[in-house]
Amino acid sequence: MKVCMKKQTQKRWAWLLALVMCLSVIMPTSLMSAKADGSSTVVKYEHNFTTQGVASDDFFTIAGSAGKKKGTATYDGVTYTDPLKFDSKASVKFTAPEAGKLTLVFGTEVESAAGKNVKINGKKTKVGDDGALTVDISAGDYTITKGDTMNLFYIVYSYTKQGSTEGTTKPAEETTKATEAATKPSETKPSETKPSETKPSETKPDTGDTTVEQVSLIQSTGWLESAYVEWNEAKNAVSYNVYVKKADAADTSYEKLDNELVRKYKTSDGSSVYYRADALGLAAGDYVLKVVPVAGGTEQADSVAVTEALSVKAHDRTGFAWTNGEANGAYRDNGTLKGNAVVLYLTEETKNTVTMDVVKNAKGATETATGIQAILNLYKKGYDNRPLDIRLIGQVTDFAVMEGGDMVVSGSSSSKRLSCGITIEGVGSDATVYGWGIRIKNASNVEVRNLGIMLVDSSEGDNIGLQQDNDHIWVHNCDFFYGEAGGDSDQAKGDGALDCKKSTFITFSYNHFFDNGKCNLLGLSEGTTEDLYITYHHNWYDHSDSRHPRIRFYSAHVYNNYYDGNAKYGIGSTNGSSVFSEGNYFRNCKYPMLTSMQGSDVIADWTTLKRDEANMATFSKEAGGTIKAYNNYIEGGNGFVSYQENNTEFDGYVVESADEKVPDTVKSYKGGNTYNNFDTSKGMYSYTADSPQQAKENVEKYAGRVENGDFKWTFTAEDDASYALNQALKSALRAYKTCLVSVAPNNTVSQNPYIGTGAEEPTTSHNTLNKEDLTQPSTKEDESTKATESTKATESTKATESTKATESTKATESTKATESTKATESTKATEATKATESTTGSTTPGGTTGDTSSYDKTSTAFSGAYTSLSGVTDSQYLKKLYAAPDGSASADGTKDSPLDLETAIAKAENGTAVILLEGTYTFDHQVTIPVSNSGTADCYKVLKAADGAKVTFDFSSQSYNIKDTSVNARGLQIEGSYWYVYGITVCGAADNGIFIAGSHNVIERCILQANRDTGLQISRRSSSVTNKEEWPSYNYIINCTSFDNCDPATGENADGFAAKLTCGEGNVFDGCISYCNCDDGWDLYAKPATGSIGVVTIRNCIAFNNGTLTNGNSEANGDMNGFKLGGSNGKVPTPHFVFNCLAFNNGKDGFTDNGNGGALTLMNCTSYNNAKTNFNFYRTTAGGTFFNLLSAGGNSTDKFIGKISNSISFNSKKYYQVPFSITGTAVTSGQKLGTVVSDPYTSGAFTSTTAPDVTVDIDTILRNADGSLTTNGYLMSTGDYQSMGAKFGVENQVLEVKASIKSEPETKPEEPTTAKDKTEGTTEVTKAEEKTEAATEATKAEEKTEVATEATKVEEKTETATEATKAEDKTEAAKSGKSSLSKKNDVKGAEMSVSLKAEEDVFEDDDVMQFTELTEGSAFDAAVKALSDYKEKMVVVDISILRGTEFVHQFPGGVEVTLDIPAGYEEANVKVFRMEEDGSATDMQAVCKDGKAVFVTNHFSTYVIAEQAKTAQEAPKVVNENISTAQTEAAKAENTKNETVKTGDTANAGLYVMLMAVMFIGAGVLVIGKRKDLFTK
Repeated sequence: MKVCMKKQTQKRWAWLLALVMCLSVIMPTSLMSAKADGSSTVVKYEHNFTTQGVASDDFFTIAGSAGKKKGTATYDGVTYTDPLKFDSKASVKFTAPEAGKLTLVFGTEVESAAGKNVKINGKKTKVGDDGALTVDISAGDYTITKGDTMNLFYIVYSYTKQGSTEGTTKPAEETTKATEAATKPSETKPSETKPSETKPSETKPDTGDTTVEQVSLIQSTGWLESAYVEWNEAKNAVSYNVYVKKADAADTSYEKLDNELVRKYKTSDGSSVYYRADALGLAAGDYVLKVVPVAGGTEQADSVAVTEALSVKAHDRTGFAWTNGEANGAYRDNGTLKGNAVVLYLTEETKNTVTMDVVKNAKGATETATGIQAILNLYKKGYDNRPLDIRLIGQVTDFAVMEGGDMVVSGSSSSKRLSCGITIEGVGSDATVYGWGIRIKNASNVEVRNLGIMLVDSSEGDNIGLQQDNDHIWVHNCDFFYGEAGGDSDQAKGDGALDCKKSTFITFSYNHFFDNGKCNLLGLSEGTTEDLYITYHHNWYDHSDSRHPRIRFYSAHVYNNYYDGNAKYGIGSTNGSSVFSEGNYFRNCKYPMLTSMQGSDVIADWTTLKRDEANMATFSKEAGGTIKAYNNYIEGGNGFVSYQENNTEFDGYVVESADEKVPDTVKSYKGGNTYNNFDTSKGMYSYTADSPQQAKENVEKYAGRVENGDFKWTFTAEDDASYALNQALKSALRAYKTCLVSVAPNNTVSQNPYIGTGAEEPTTSHNTLNKEDLTQPSTKEDESTKATESTKATESTKATESTKATESTKATESTKATESTKATESTKATEATKATESTTGSTTPGGTTGDTSSYDKTSTAFSGAYTSLSGVTDSQYLKKLYAAPDGSASADGTKDSPLDLETAIAKAENGTAVILLEGTYTFDHQVTIPVSNSGTADCYKVLKAADGAKVTFDFSSQSYNIKDTSVNARGLQIEGSYWYVYGITVCGAADNGIFIAGSHNVIERCILQANRDTGLQISRRSSSVTNKEEWPSYNYIINCTSFDNCDPATGENADGFAAKLTCGEGNVFDGCISYCNCDDGWDLYAKPATGSIGVVTIRNCIAFNNGTLTNGNSEANGDMNGFKLGGSNGKVPTPHFVFNCLAFNNGKDGFTDNGNGGALTLMNCTSYNNAKTNFNFYRTTAGGTFFNLLSAGGNSTDKFIGKISNSISFNSKKYYQVPFSITGTAVTSGQKLGTVVSDPYTSGAFTSTTAPDVTVDIDTILRNADGSLTTNGYLMSTGDYQSMGAKFGVENQVLEVKASIKSEPETKPEEPTTAKDKTEGTTEVTKAEEKTEAATEATKAEEKTEVATEATKVEEKTETATEATKAEDKTEAAKSGKSSLSKKNDVKGAEMSVSLKAEEDVFEDDDVMQFTELTEGSAFDAAVKALSDYKEKMVVVDISILRGTEFVHQFPGGVEVTLDIPAGYEEANVKVFRMEEDGSATDMQAVCKDGKAVFVTNHFSTYVIAEQAKTAQEAPKVVNENISTAQTEAAKAENTKNETVKTGDTANAGLYVMLMAVMFIGAGVLVIGKRKDLFTK
């Protein structure tokens, strides 16, 4: 009856609707249309620019002019021809009386709007590809302005006005409720209808009827804090809106789901389509979902379908992740989104285009980021505190911009963690991360859920990895599948599935592991059992092999997990870990629980208790931990031995109740470690464990993605005992393709984030601990005040500093007419040096690791850096001018007709490279690059030494005024911005060698020597520049060296480097060396007259012997500090950062606050034998951060104020070690904190104690070929100290600099200091990485096989099991690396052999030496050119080491090489040279005797064996010829097994693949041209 009345009502209003349509011609701005059910009206306000022009009307206030280049636009069947030109002068303003919809129609023919932005109330909103934009808006005032220039043809705002018709007063939703229920088809029951049953092809023939078909539901289900509905395609429906409400709430409570949550799918056989919508963020309770079809832009109320009540359950928020904090990410404890959360939808289509305005500084300024990783990189700065929810839809492959192949969620440092609350979640049952992983570091409160992770590249790391310095992380309900095979024997199934290192308060729960080889590595090199807590519960280890988990150091609660057919072992406890194994269900798990070096891990014969440690140890013979076991169920497997059965050889200690403590008399066989009873302390979280049987049922139902995900796999009984790769499973994963057809089909998809507007609700209370509880840290304190917020104060002026020339107007500057600030300098916060790939041809050197598109100045993961231009050759620059010492101003700037330097600089247009030919350029005046001569962020100007050229700027002829130093000229003064300067030595300047007064400049590989003030200084150009925003900012000083700088006037002003007095934000020193300067190594002095300077970052730098010049002279007035970080007794504080730096043998302090008073941060620094104090920080604030510091050879008490962690300090003639703590331990000046230990210097803390000789070429002996630092082992911590202090040779990052260069880059030949495993980019080069486990099945039952590998790679040390040959015999053969390699080859028609010898474990078992004679090619030609005096008798060979599929070039510790001397060569005249990348030759100082040439090298490349012609008068150009014997021995000493660095040669990757192919087919020889490449195994 109601349906009939509804149709009559429609007819009754038909005439009125027609009348309104007619009146629309004369009353266009306000229309009222009756809704179909007659209970409400739709009110519209529109403006048609074709019929109404650009004048304002009664509703819209319009500014702007008519478009001249018009085109047309068609929308909803209407074609428009005249637009409003929507440029910067245009705007449309109106007031919306009610919540409604706004539609803007732009053109796509002229000034196409497709994909462009328009601003609505200042927020950019992207226009669709059809040129139209429809958005939901609330009541209020609106202003629409230009985002991009377009033509606007039509605008309409509409809303629904509730009213009454013929006495009907119920809201529209109420009037249709009964109808919906009555017409709901029986097919709505999930079990009764499938998509194929009502596919479109089975519908009635088209009779021209446009009526929208009733929605037919397939199934609907409530799940964990979510619910979903699926339905068949309804005829004539264009799109669908889906709504959700509580089941018992009124229909007015319906809330519309985001359009992206509505998706279209095809069935697995492709025969039909169906639709699905998921409602996320639901608190526990009963809900209904309503599906409303849309046609003609109108919801079809007659055709809706409503689900039955769906029961939604809460996620299980149990575990350490909610102790002293939360891990809900963007959600509240009740499962709903936080009120101000931002939601981003990530699909295969939007992964590179999604945009968001992210807060980028303390002032609240925002920057628009495009692409998901770019958004996360801005979040990394820590200024945007809005929770972020990243929702992944469908199958998503690699992004255009990633970090080492991963999505990376990271804070800026361990002390400044990203803590806004981030969730990364999948939508529905098919969200799949395909081919990439997720890496989390320096983060807090992160949640990852409902994702399937498939085929991650093993070379890029784990499926999901907690890399370092995280707390309160929750990874749950994810499906973990195979990764791609890696190069190691245990990586056939990929690398780690879900690993955790150096992180605490973690929960991993309800995850499903599908036959993973290595599931959960826990712990690496933490070195402490304090403050490390984790929970594993309700995980399904489905035929996975090992590490469930494999635990070092941690306190781990492992409960209610289902171990289902595990071929190796379940839980493994090592290195003093405490593990509570409770209520787990073990089915056919070979060894349910193992404790390292005892019980089932090593007992070969239980009858005699015979131990076989050498062959059976599973965990690399690490010390044991302790497992407390309660209420576990074990079915099948090789059994479990309790302490009660054997109190020496036991696997775990069984208790009668969960609260029973383990006595301290229970100790591990190796290490004597005891259980810490963390689980019975006051701080243990509240939980209720299931019985093992109930746990199994819950795991099988809820583990993994929604309803166990879209990828199903059933293992067989045979799979229980096999850990071989399941090829069928791997093939199925490779063949996997999403069934997703489209997201928000035929509906508007937001290109911008959804931002919540609800008020923030308090979350439920968490476990809060007292200090004695678990001895764990308290809740993290707020970060100290940032630089831009620091309070400026005034102070007295340091006399000698106040009169510096930097504060007075220089004579050479006084007549400048171009000192006004350039527009490009006004934007200081963009940090444009962090350039992404340039369209003008930015390059990245080969062998690069780290982030090649975003240099991270606060990351502790990198020990070095270089720029993308450092490997660019002269020929690659598109625009260049040559200059020479004897160049002329009238020359044409070619190589044959070079200009003089100053003319070349003046002539340099944007994008020009000024290339300096070899020689000494002498000046008696200052060389200035003025403000007016600047590059741009997209195209730097370049000033560089020519390829292989030695270029010196000599200013020693400048006059020096000893009475008034302010008039002394500087050397090179850079007032311009965006200049890249490379490879120049600057000496003898009367003032600073290089003075930087511009911004965004990059100085790389320059040497500042013997200048008469600071070698390189950053300060304002003139005292007239009083606006701090115009002070020099964001300059990067990379791999430069400064020494012997001394001011004759006072002897206390010449530092190596300085950023002081008047420098702005963001200046960085990376990889620099400052030694033997008369004042300080670094000086960051500030004074009250000008206020605080900007935050400076010093990273990966060395300061030594400052206060004494290389000739032994010193100046009594010099401050003589290594790193002086401020001044003026706390009145002008700035919170500078110092990371991974080394100070030794300085004349005063190694590191000092010098009265800064700010919250300084020092991390990973070593200070040794400085004349006064190693670390002197008694004037900082309580916000100071001092982590991983190492003090040795102390002379005066170290002082700190702030938080300290994992450090050794010197105090009153004793050394105190402070343990690791996530948040640090409060310390006051002079406090004796920690445990007394010996002097690290005399306790074997360092690989080498041989200091460099300051009289030799320091810039050569302390640098690798790429410019990054190496100390050849000197003061590099090792052993028990390896987690503290500075480390070099870990991993490099690349600073991208855009320039005008050719698109095909030339790559650097090697990356000597890069570690292969990008996920282990921590501060410890010598850390023992993970030991990998892989096994080959034993040949008889009851055997346990696992072989420990002690490989020396900076990667995971492998644990691999070999096959046993006898029953009950568990074999584990320890594999060690090789110490020698040898090879023979035909050279010059005769056999020549080469052998390599090094310390044990330097070479790996799969290393292959390549020994090849070169007879032509660029390398051969370079050798002939460099060694012309030897060309009559010379042999050019290539010596390389092939490891797997990569060539390893760099061996920092040194390798002894023995070569046959060719027949006919006179030993007395034979030399061996190594060819360098710049074309020079290095004399290897070979010892020639008995037909052999013997030398030591740390790098393999092209070598020349030559006999010097008797007529030769002089030796060739030689590099490193002055390296002392001590330096060579130091290089040898560095070669420890933990410091071998693997490097790939990506420039020749294609060739390497070909060479590998030859090896595998046994061909032996590959001929390319006349080059012969031979291999042996």
